Amino acid sequence: MEEVVKYYKDNLTSYSLVYKHMKLTYYFSLFIFGVFLILAYLFIITFPLLLIGNYLAKGICIAFVTIFLFSILTTSYMSKKAKVVILNHYDIHVKKGGWRTIEFDSMQTRMFINYLKLNNLYSKEKLQLIVSFTEKNIERGKTPSFLTPGIFIGLFIPLWSQCVVFIFKGVKETDYNGLFWLTIILVAIIIYFSLIVGTYKSFFHLSKELFLFEDGLKKNFLLKIEDLLLRISDSEIKEDEPYNLILRRKDKAQS
Repeated sequence: MEEVVKYYKDNLTSYSLVYKHMKLTYYFSLFIFGVFLILAYLFIITFPLLLIGNYLAKGICIAFVTIFLFSILTTSYMSKKAKVVILNHYDIHVKKGGWRTIEFDSMQTRMFINYLKLNNLYSKEKLQLIVSFTEKNIERGKTPSFLTPGIFIGLFIPLWSQCVVFIFKGVKETDYNGLFWLTIILVAIIIYFSLIVGTYKSFFHLSKELFLFEDGLKKNFLLKIEDLLLRISDSEIKEDEPYNLILRRKDKAQS
């Protein structure tokens, strides 16, 4: 079973098929996403200090916004480079959207099926055994908790609620104009943070492929095996349909 996982890792992952052909861009992206992750947490922790004009918090805020924008540009550049790689190596042309297309996934699936057939593993029973084995392995290892998007949100909400209370306490109840503009500013900040959280979650899913965490790799492997199981089940149903049709016709003729 470990040999199948090893084959998948060495021959069918995004790194083995695409990223290894653009190593400079790949390692640069790892660095950018690593810095983004660190600054994201520092920004959340120091955000209350930003509201009272702390210079350290201001510096972290500027650095975070800069790396945030730079991360978006890096993601776009990576996608363009990946499209060139799959065009040159696999003759798959991508016009719009992300580089991972239906054609690329189909090629990946065909490669996996060929390997399983060559090793006499492409059957429903054997694939189910592989699924069971992989699920047990996944339970033994989990993605580092500091990378999960839930931690980002969990840290932000309590700090933000305390900041809002602190801000409104500093505004006089009779200053309606100040309250109005303060509310507008807070809504704008919330929208901005929503965009950051959404982008962070996108980066998190991308980082699971970039950083090649073992459990993320095995989860992708498990999804691929389960997809093959569905394909086998569908093919069995299609093969049975003509036989069932003949049986129904015989039954009608006898009646």
